[in-house]
Amino acid sequence: MTKELFVEWWEKVFFPQMDGHCLFLADSWPTFADQEAVEEVKLEKLECEMITIPPKVTGHIQPLDVLCFRMYKGYFRKVLN
Repeated sequence: MTKELFVEWWEKVFFPQMDGHCLFLADSWPTFADQEAVEEVKLEKLECEMITIPPKVTGHIQPLDVLCFRMYKGYFRKVLN
C-alpha cells in the first residue's frame, strides 16, 4: 500500500464514517506510521487517536492473521513463486 492510497482511504472511507472520537490501531507497516499525513486530511470536528502496534506482535493481537490468513498467504506465495 502506498502512502497516497493510505491517505486517500482515510479521507474518503474512514473519516466520513466517523463521528466524534475514534481510536485507530495501525500495524507497524512503515506506510501507517506517517500520522502527519493523516492529520492533514482529518476533519476538524473529529478527535482521532492513532496507535501503532509494535512489530512482531500482530499475530497476538490479530488471531485471524495467524489462524486463517496464514493459509492464504502461504498459498499465494507458492503460486507466485
